[in-house]
Amino acid sequence: MSAPPPSHSAAAGAYQCPAELLRDHAARHGVDPGRLPPELRDDLALAAGCAAGSEVAWEHFFRTYRPFLDHVALRLARNAADAEDLAS
Repeated sequence: MSAPPPSHSAAAGAYQCPAELLRDHAARHGVDPGRLPPELRDDLALAAGCAAGSEVAWEHFFRTYRPFLDHVALRLARNAADAEDLAS
């Protein structure tokens, strides 16, 4: 059974990346945030915050994506104890 990735609506609005940080991150990766759909802009903002070391961004990332990360870890490890170690 496969777990779907989290919905983008779960990520929307919870983490607000500073505009300058988002612009710098997007420029480094050759992305124009204005051309992205809102859900991908939210993901880009979250990635920018995580890359910059924002504790708030990392907390949001793990809160949003933890179920999906747990699922992937379980598929890789094939047992709950090892999967828990992988996902931590």
